[in-house]
Amino acid sequence: MNGPPLAGFMGILSLVFWCLASATCLSAFAGSVFLPLDQSRLDRRQIEKAQRVAGELLANWAEGRFRQLSDDFSLEMIARLPPDDQRKAADSLRGLFGNFQAMSFAEAMISPTIPGCVMYRFRGSFSATEAKPEIRVLMNSEGRVVGFWVRHWMDDPE
Repeated sequence: MNGPPLAGFMGILSLVFWCLASATCLSAFAGSVFLPLDQSRLDRRQIEKAQRVAGELLANWAEGRFRQLSDDFSLEMIARLPPDDQRKAADSLRGLFGNFQAMSFAEAMISPTIPGCVMYRFRGSFSATEAKPEIRVLMNSEGRVVGFWVRHWMDDPE
């Protein structure tokens, strides 16, 4: 399977990495439309979990620590993002944005074609840019991370 279409390395998406993880969520991802999740349906615990998991991963990378992913990630994601691949992703990320510093919640989105998966979007702060890149965490109905991206912010996510 292929990841989302890219318009050149530094093109529209400027995707740092794309990890194919869950057949349930990500096989349907390509071409899916995501809609904002109504505020009344937001699960604050899941938002906090997505932020904690992504923040810990990016902080570890900024400090040069690369370990097997925790059980907060799907088994497929753990298998497809071993420490050596994390190091490569961290190097790419550092080249684009610098080191991770912080992140804040922006919105949650769902797709009618991907039941049970929620996309959490955060604005990241990095050492080498004033821009606020997007940190995107896709979680399945079991509360496990099945997708993770860091890319230039786009108001209309693809």
